[in-house]
Amino acid sequence: MTTQGMHLQDIKAALYKKGLTLKDVSKKAGLTETAASKSLRFPCPNAHREIARIIGKNLHEIWPNWYDLNNKRIHGSQSHKKNTIKKAKSHCQKSNSDLAVSKTGGKS
Repeated sequence: MTTQGMHLQDIKAALYKKGLTLKDVSKKAGLTETAASKSLRFPCPNAHREIARIIGKNLHEIWPNWYDLNNKRIHGSQSHKKNTIKKAKSHCQKSNSDLAVSKTGGKS
């Protein structure tokens, strides 16, 4: 289920009513000039906290898909599972079967 938070134009309007732009928010938070702007589409907790503070809303009210009711960051579905994703084998790593062949001298 997807919950809608604030529309990005509503966030911009709320900042505008406070006399600020997204660039101003980034500067206030000590971030790159485009951080607050990018945070409207991608998770950026530092920019999100500053935007929420300025417009007087909780993080989960603005971005309910990214923050829980306690304003803690919600990570993807993998964060609730143990790390089950195997790392890709480097081109220079040998697999177990390669090691077995090298120990037997190439004979099976």
